[in-house]
Amino acid sequence: MARAFAPAMTPFEARRPRLRLEYDLQNAPPGSQERSRLITGFREDLKQALHLEDGVDVSVHSVIPAAEADWQTIVEFSFVGAEGIHEECCKEIDVKLRDPNSGLLSGLVTCKLDVSFFECGMKPRTMRSAEPRVQAVLDKYTNMQIPAGVLDLSRFKITLEFEGTVKPLLVPNPRVLRRRACYIWPYEVKEALGVLGTVLDTWMEPIALVPQQLEDFLASPVPFRPSASHEGLKVIDARLLKAGAHYVVEFEDRRSELLDLLADEEHDLIVEKFRAFDTNNNGAISRDEAQAYARARSDEGREKIDAQYEAFIAQAGNNSEEAIKEAEAQRDAHYSKIMEAEAKLLDMLARADTDGDGTLRLEEFAMAEAWWMRSTLNASRVELF
Repeated sequence: MARAFAPAMTPFEARRPRLRLEYDLQNAPPGSQERSRLITGFREDLKQALHLEDGVDVSVHSVIPAAEADWQTIVEFSFVGAEGIHEECCKEIDVKLRDPNSGLLSGLVTCKLDVSFFECGMKPRTMRSAEPRVQAVLDKYTNMQIPAGVLDLSRFKITLEFEGTVKPLLVPNPRVLRRRACYIWPYEVKEALGVLGTVLDTWMEPIALVPQQLEDFLASPVPFRPSASHEGLKVIDARLLKAGAHYVVEFEDRRSELLDLLADEEHDLIVEKFRAFDTNNNGAISRDEAQAYARARSDEGREKIDAQYEAFIAQAGNNSEEAIKEAEAQRDAHYSKIMEAEAKLLDMLARADTDGDGTLRLEEFAMAEAWWMRSTLNASRVELF
Protein backbone atom coordinates (compact mmCIF):
# COMPACT_ATOMS: atom_id res chain seq x y z
CA MET A 1 0.00 0.00 0.00
CA ALA A 2 1.42 3.38 -1.03
CA ARG A 3 2.34 5.93 1.63
CA ALA A 4 0.15 9.00 1.97
CA PHE A 5 2.62 11.54 0.61
CA ALA A 6 1.56 13.72 -2.32
CA PRO A 7 4.11 13.99 -5.16
CA ALA A 8 6.00 17.22 -5.60
CA MET A 9 8.10 18.86 -8.28
CA THR A 10 11.48 20.48 -7.75
CA PRO A 11 13.25 23.08 -9.90
CA PHE A 12 16.52 22.55 -11.65
CA GLU A 13 19.08 25.26 -10.93
CA ALA A 14 22.72 25.36 -11.96
CA ARG A 15 24.63 26.26 -8.79
CA ARG A 16 27.95 24.56 -9.50
CA PRO A 17 31.03 25.13 -11.65
CA ARG A 18 30.62 24.25 -15.33
CA LEU A 19 33.22 23.46 -17.97
CA ARG A 20 32.70 23.01 -21.71
CA LEU A 21 34.18 20.21 -23.80
CA GLU A 22 34.57 20.15 -27.55
CA TYR A 23 32.77 16.84 -27.65
CA ASP A 24 29.53 15.87 -29.39
CA LEU A 25 27.19 14.05 -26.99
CA GLN A 26 25.62 12.32 -29.96
CA ASN A 27 28.63 10.00 -29.59
CA ALA A 28 27.78 9.24 -25.95
CA PRO A 29 24.01 8.86 -25.43
CA PRO A 30 22.63 8.64 -21.86
CA GLY A 31 23.17 5.18 -20.37
CA SER A 32 25.84 4.15 -22.88
CA GLN A 33 29.34 2.93 -22.07
CA GLU A 34 30.71 5.96 -23.90
CA ARG A 35 28.83 8.30 -21.54
CA SER A 36 30.15 6.40 -18.52
CA ARG A 37 33.72 6.57 -19.83
CA LEU A 38 33.34 10.29 -20.51
CA ILE A 39 32.21 11.03 -16.94
CA THR A 40 34.80 8.76 -15.32
CA GLY A 41 37.58 10.20 -17.45
CA PHE A 42 36.54 13.77 -16.63
CA ARG A 43 36.59 13.04 -12.88
CA GLU A 44 39.96 11.30 -13.01
CA ASP A 45 41.54 14.01 -15.17
CA LEU A 46 40.42 16.74 -12.75
CA LYS A 47 41.61 14.81 -9.69
CA GLN A 48 45.01 14.19 -11.26
CA ALA A 49 45.49 17.72 -12.62
CA LEU A 50 44.50 19.34 -9.30
CA HIS A 51 46.42 16.80 -7.20
CA LEU A 52 43.40 16.21 -4.97
CA GLU A 53 44.19 14.52 -1.68
CA ASP A 54 42.52 11.39 -0.36
CA GLY A 55 39.03 12.18 0.90
CA VAL A 56 38.46 14.87 -1.74
CA ASP A 57 36.51 13.84 -4.81
CA VAL A 58 34.88 15.24 -7.94
CA SER A 59 31.14 14.68 -8.34
CA VAL A 60 29.64 15.09 -11.83
CA HIS A 61 26.01 16.23 -11.65
CA SER A 62 25.03 16.68 -15.29
CA VAL A 63 26.40 16.28 -18.81
CA ILE A 64 24.35 18.13 -21.43
CA PRO A 65 24.79 19.65 -24.90
CA ALA A 66 25.78 23.32 -24.92
CA ALA A 67 22.70 25.49 -25.47
CA GLU A 68 24.07 27.53 -28.36
CA ALA A 69 26.51 24.94 -29.74
CA ASP A 70 25.19 21.40 -29.44
CA TRP A 71 28.42 19.94 -30.85
CA GLN A 72 29.94 20.90 -27.50
CA THR A 73 29.20 19.50 -24.05
CA ILE A 74 28.62 21.25 -20.72
CA VAL A 75 29.77 19.34 -17.62
CA GLU A 76 28.39 20.51 -14.28
CA PHE A 77 30.33 19.26 -11.27
CA SER A 78 31.34 19.95 -7.68
CA PHE A 79 34.08 19.07 -5.22
CA VAL A 80 33.29 16.90 -2.21
CA GLY A 81 35.57 16.73 0.80
CA ALA A 82 37.60 19.21 2.82
CA GLU A 83 36.17 22.54 3.94
CA GLY A 84 36.92 25.37 1.52
CA ILE A 85 38.05 22.97 -1.20
CA HIS A 86 35.48 24.26 -3.69
CA GLU A 87 36.81 27.82 -3.93
CA GLU A 88 40.42 26.65 -3.88
CA CYS A 89 39.90 24.16 -6.74
CA CYS A 90 37.94 26.66 -8.85
CA LYS A 91 40.79 29.16 -8.60
CA GLU A 92 43.30 26.50 -9.60
CA ILE A 93 41.18 25.44 -12.59
CA ASP A 94 41.02 29.06 -13.71
CA VAL A 95 44.83 29.32 -13.60
CA LYS A 96 45.38 26.02 -15.42
CA LEU A 97 42.95 26.92 -18.19
CA ARG A 98 45.17 29.92 -18.97
CA ASP A 99 48.29 27.74 -19.21
CA PRO A 100 48.44 25.78 -22.49
CA ASN A 101 51.06 23.46 -20.95
CA SER A 102 49.07 22.60 -17.82
CA GLY A 103 48.28 19.00 -16.96
CA LEU A 104 44.58 19.85 -17.04
CA LEU A 105 44.74 20.29 -20.82
CA SER A 106 46.60 17.00 -21.26
CA GLY A 107 44.01 14.64 -19.78
CA LEU A 108 42.28 11.97 -21.83
CA VAL A 109 39.00 13.92 -21.59
CA THR A 110 40.01 17.38 -20.38
CA CYS A 111 42.31 17.78 -23.39
CA LYS A 112 39.03 18.66 -25.16
CA LEU A 113 38.27 21.56 -22.81
CA ASP A 114 37.15 24.88 -24.29
CA VAL A 115 39.61 27.12 -22.43
CA SER A 116 37.42 30.19 -23.01
CA PHE A 117 34.57 28.84 -20.91
CA PHE A 118 34.48 28.36 -17.14
CA GLU A 119 31.38 29.30 -15.16
CA CYS A 120 32.44 29.76 -11.58
CA GLY A 121 32.17 33.47 -10.95
CA MET A 122 35.33 34.08 -12.98
CA LYS A 123 35.77 36.75 -15.68
CA PRO A 124 34.86 35.42 -19.15
CA ARG A 125 37.68 34.81 -21.59
CA THR A 126 38.01 35.30 -25.31
CA MET A 127 36.75 32.15 -27.02
CA ARG A 128 39.58 29.92 -28.22
CA SER A 129 39.94 26.36 -29.45
CA ALA A 130 42.80 23.91 -29.78
CA GLU A 131 41.39 22.83 -33.16
CA PRO A 132 42.65 25.17 -35.94
CA ARG A 133 39.51 24.70 -38.04
CA VAL A 134 37.25 25.51 -35.08
CA GLN A 135 39.41 28.50 -34.15
CA ALA A 136 39.16 29.81 -37.72
CA VAL A 137 35.37 29.77 -37.46
CA LEU A 138 35.51 31.48 -34.03
CA ASP A 139 37.81 34.20 -35.37
CA LYS A 140 35.47 34.77 -38.29
CA TYR A 141 32.32 35.19 -36.23
CA THR A 142 33.59 36.47 -32.83
CA ASN A 143 32.62 40.10 -33.45
CA MET A 144 29.64 39.39 -35.66
CA GLN A 145 26.57 41.45 -34.79
CA ILE A 146 23.24 39.70 -35.25
CA PRO A 147 20.48 42.13 -36.25
CA ALA A 148 17.51 42.43 -33.92
CA GLY A 149 14.51 40.39 -34.92
CA VAL A 150 16.44 37.57 -36.61
CA LEU A 151 14.75 34.23 -35.91
CA ASP A 152 16.63 31.05 -35.00
CA LEU A 153 15.03 28.42 -37.21
CA SER A 154 17.31 25.62 -36.05
CA ARG A 155 14.89 24.85 -33.21
CA PHE A 156 11.19 25.14 -32.56
CA LYS A 157 9.47 25.51 -29.21
CA ILE A 158 6.92 23.25 -27.54
CA THR A 159 5.57 23.45 -23.99
CA LEU A 160 5.60 20.60 -21.48
CA GLU A 161 3.24 20.15 -18.55
CA PHE A 162 3.35 17.87 -15.54
CA GLU A 163 1.50 18.19 -12.22
CA GLY A 164 0.82 21.89 -12.73
CA THR A 165 4.34 22.77 -13.88
CA VAL A 166 4.49 24.18 -17.42
CA LYS A 167 7.89 24.71 -19.07
CA PRO A 168 9.18 25.35 -22.62
CA LEU A 169 11.44 22.95 -24.50
CA LEU A 170 13.41 23.76 -27.64
CA VAL A 171 13.38 20.92 -30.17
CA PRO A 172 15.93 20.47 -33.00
CA ASN A 173 14.27 21.37 -36.30
CA PRO A 174 14.57 18.48 -38.80
CA ARG A 175 13.95 20.90 -41.67
CA VAL A 176 17.19 22.71 -40.88
CA LEU A 177 19.50 20.36 -38.96
CA ARG A 178 20.82 16.89 -39.71
CA ARG A 179 18.19 14.23 -39.16
CA ARG A 180 20.48 12.24 -36.84
CA ALA A 181 20.57 15.23 -34.48
CA CYS A 182 16.81 15.80 -34.41
CA TYR A 183 15.70 13.81 -31.41
CA ILE A 184 14.74 14.65 -27.85
CA TRP A 185 15.94 12.55 -24.95
CA PRO A 186 14.19 11.69 -21.67
CA TYR A 187 16.83 13.63 -19.73
CA GLU A 188 15.97 16.80 -21.71
CA VAL A 189 12.32 16.50 -20.68
CA LYS A 190 13.31 15.94 -17.04
CA GLU A 191 15.68 18.90 -17.14
CA ALA A 192 13.04 21.18 -18.62
CA LEU A 193 10.56 20.23 -15.89
CA GLY A 194 13.11 20.52 -13.06
CA VAL A 195 13.38 16.82 -12.28
CA LEU A 196 16.93 16.12 -13.49
CA GLY A 197 19.45 15.90 -10.68
CA THR A 198 16.84 15.95 -7.91
CA VAL A 199 15.61 13.30 -5.51
CA LEU A 200 12.88 12.50 -8.06
CA ASP A 201 15.28 11.79 -10.91
CA THR A 202 15.88 8.09 -10.24
CA TRP A 203 12.23 7.32 -9.63
CA MET A 204 10.63 9.06 -12.63
CA GLU A 205 11.13 8.40 -16.35
CA PRO A 206 9.16 10.12 -19.14
CA ILE A 207 7.51 7.58 -21.44
CA ALA A 208 5.37 9.73 -23.75
CA LEU A 209 4.27 13.24 -24.68
CA VAL A 210 0.49 13.61 -24.96
CA PRO A 211 -0.56 16.49 -27.26
CA GLN A 212 -3.35 18.79 -26.11
CA GLN A 213 -5.97 20.65 -28.15
CA LEU A 214 -4.89 19.26 -31.52
CA GLU A 215 -6.93 17.65 -34.27
CA ASP A 216 -7.85 14.02 -33.62
CA PHE A 217 -5.36 12.67 -36.14
CA LEU A 218 -2.54 14.54 -34.34
CA ALA A 219 -3.74 13.88 -30.78
CA SER A 220 -2.19 10.43 -30.25
CA PRO A 221 0.52 10.17 -27.54
CA VAL A 222 4.08 10.37 -28.86
CA PRO A 223 6.07 7.69 -27.01
CA PHE A 224 9.79 7.45 -26.39
CA ARG A 225 10.90 4.49 -28.51
CA PRO A 226 14.17 2.53 -28.76
CA SER A 227 16.41 3.87 -31.53
CA ALA A 228 18.64 1.50 -33.48
CA SER A 229 21.00 4.34 -34.31
CA HIS A 230 21.37 5.18 -30.58
CA GLU A 231 22.17 1.72 -29.20
CA GLY A 232 18.53 0.97 -28.46
CA LEU A 233 18.11 3.93 -26.12
CA LYS A 234 14.70 5.59 -26.11
CA VAL A 235 14.17 8.88 -27.93
CA ILE A 236 11.44 10.85 -29.70
CA ASP A 237 11.93 11.78 -33.34
CA ALA A 238 11.45 15.56 -33.66
CA ARG A 239 9.46 15.02 -36.87
CA LEU A 240 6.62 13.63 -34.72
CA LEU A 241 6.25 16.88 -32.77
CA LYS A 242 4.38 20.03 -33.77
CA ALA A 243 5.92 23.46 -33.31
CA GLY A 244 4.06 25.55 -30.72
CA ALA A 245 2.07 22.59 -29.43
CA HIS A 246 1.36 21.88 -25.77
CA TYR A 247 2.16 18.39 -24.41
CA VAL A 248 1.37 16.72 -21.11
CA VAL A 249 4.27 14.48 -20.09
CA GLU A 250 3.38 10.93 -19.16
CA PHE A 251 5.86 9.49 -16.64
CA GLU A 252 6.65 6.05 -15.34
CA ASP A 253 6.29 7.22 -11.75
CA ARG A 254 7.86 5.00 -9.08
CA ARG A 255 8.03 7.55 -6.26
CA SER A 256 5.70 5.54 -4.08
CA GLU A 257 8.06 2.55 -4.35
CA LEU A 258 10.78 4.48 -2.53
CA LEU A 259 8.44 5.29 0.34
CA ASP A 260 7.05 1.73 0.37
CA LEU A 261 10.57 0.44 1.01
CA LEU A 262 10.40 2.04 4.44
CA ALA A 263 9.38 0.05 7.48
CA ASP A 264 6.47 1.45 9.47
CA GLU A 265 8.91 2.64 12.13
CA GLU A 266 10.98 4.53 9.56
CA HIS A 267 7.87 6.09 8.03
CA ASP A 268 6.68 7.25 11.44
CA LEU A 269 10.14 8.60 12.24
CA ILE A 270 10.14 10.80 9.11
CA VAL A 271 6.76 12.27 10.04
CA GLU A 272 7.92 12.80 13.62
CA LYS A 273 11.08 14.62 12.48
CA PHE A 274 9.09 16.81 10.11
CA ARG A 275 6.56 17.77 12.78
CA ALA A 276 9.37 18.61 15.19
CA PHE A 277 10.58 21.26 12.71
CA ASP A 278 7.06 22.37 11.72
CA THR A 279 6.47 24.39 14.88
CA ASN A 280 3.56 26.44 13.50
CA ASN A 281 1.82 23.41 11.92
CA ASN A 282 1.57 25.03 8.48
CA GLY A 283 2.83 21.96 6.62
CA ALA A 284 6.24 23.46 5.77
CA ILE A 285 9.65 23.56 7.46
CA SER A 286 12.78 25.65 7.04
CA ARG A 287 15.11 24.29 4.38
CA ASP A 288 18.10 25.62 6.36
CA GLU A 289 16.97 23.68 9.43
CA ALA A 290 16.59 20.49 7.41
CA GLN A 291 20.08 20.94 5.95
CA ALA A 292 21.57 21.61 9.39
CA TYR A 293 19.94 18.40 10.58
CA ALA A 294 21.45 16.49 7.63
CA ARG A 295 24.93 17.79 8.49
CA ALA A 296 24.51 16.88 12.14
CA ARG A 297 23.45 13.36 11.18
CA SER A 298 26.56 12.99 9.02
CA ASP A 299 28.68 14.01 12.01
CA GLU A 300 26.89 11.33 14.01
CA GLY A 301 27.69 8.83 11.27
CA ARG A 302 31.37 9.69 11.41
CA GLU A 303 31.31 9.24 15.19
CA LYS A 304 29.85 5.75 14.68
CA ILE A 305 32.65 4.95 12.24
CA ASP A 306 35.22 6.11 14.80
CA ALA A 307 33.56 3.98 17.47
CA GLN A 308 33.68 0.89 15.25
CA TYR A 309 37.32 1.61 14.41
CA GLU A 310 38.34 1.97 18.07
CA ALA A 311 36.45 -1.20 19.00
CA PHE A 312 38.19 -3.12 16.23
CA ILE A 313 41.67 -1.93 17.23
CA ALA A 314 40.95 -2.78 20.86
CA GLN A 315 40.31 -6.43 19.98
CA ALA A 316 43.17 -8.87 20.50
CA GLY A 317 45.23 -9.44 17.37
CA ASN A 318 44.12 -6.24 15.63
CA ASN A 319 46.84 -3.93 16.93
CA SER A 320 49.59 -4.90 14.52
CA GLU A 321 50.93 -2.22 12.17
CA GLU A 322 49.45 -4.00 9.14
CA ALA A 323 46.01 -4.42 10.75
CA ILE A 324 45.91 -0.79 11.87
CA LYS A 325 46.92 0.45 8.42
CA GLU A 326 44.21 -1.64 6.75
CA ALA A 327 41.59 -0.48 9.28
CA GLU A 328 42.56 3.16 8.72
CA ALA A 329 42.14 2.71 4.97
CA GLN A 330 38.67 1.24 5.49
CA ARG A 331 37.75 4.05 7.86
CA ASP A 332 38.92 6.75 5.45
CA ALA A 333 37.06 5.12 2.55
CA HIS A 334 33.86 5.15 4.57
CA TYR A 335 34.45 8.77 5.56
CA SER A 336 34.47 9.59 1.84
CA LYS A 337 31.18 7.76 1.32
CA ILE A 338 29.59 9.63 4.20
CA MET A 339 30.72 12.96 2.73
CA GLU A 340 29.42 11.97 -0.70
CA ALA A 341 26.05 10.99 0.76
CA GLU A 342 25.85 14.22 2.77
CA ALA A 343 26.62 16.33 -0.30
CA LYS A 344 23.95 14.55 -2.32
CA LEU A 345 21.35 14.84 0.44
CA LEU A 346 22.06 18.55 0.96
CA ASP A 347 21.66 19.07 -2.76
CA MET A 348 18.36 17.20 -2.73
CA LEU A 349 17.06 19.39 0.08
CA ALA A 350 18.26 22.57 -1.67
CA ARG A 351 16.54 21.66 -4.92
CA ALA A 352 13.36 20.59 -3.17
CA ASP A 353 12.51 24.24 -2.43
CA THR A 354 10.07 24.55 -5.33
CA ASP A 355 9.11 28.21 -4.99
CA GLY A 356 12.37 29.53 -3.53
CA ASP A 357 10.84 30.66 -0.24
CA GLY A 358 13.27 28.59 1.84
CA THR A 359 10.73 26.00 3.01
CA LEU A 360 10.06 22.32 2.33
CA ARG A 361 6.82 20.39 2.38
CA LEU A 362 6.36 16.98 3.98
CA GLU A 363 6.50 15.04 0.72
CA GLU A 364 9.74 16.77 -0.33
CA PHE A 365 11.36 16.13 3.04
CA ALA A 366 10.10 12.53 3.02
CA MET A 367 11.60 11.69 -0.38
CA ALA A 368 15.05 12.90 0.70
CA GLU A 369 14.80 11.14 4.05
CA ALA A 370 13.67 7.89 2.42
CA TRP A 371 16.67 7.98 0.10
CA TRP A 372 19.01 8.46 3.07
CA MET A 373 17.46 5.68 5.12
CA ARG A 374 17.70 3.15 2.28
CA SER A 375 21.15 4.25 1.07
CA THR A 376 24.06 1.87 1.52
CA LEU A 377 26.12 4.96 2.37
CA ASN A 378 24.20 5.36 5.63
CA ALA A 379 26.68 4.45 8.39
CA SER A 380 23.83 3.21 10.57
CA ARG A 381 23.12 0.51 7.97
CA VAL A 382 26.69 -0.53 7.17
CA GLU A 383 29.12 -2.50 9.30
CA LEU A 384 32.60 -1.12 8.69
CA PHE A 385 34.58 -4.06 10.06
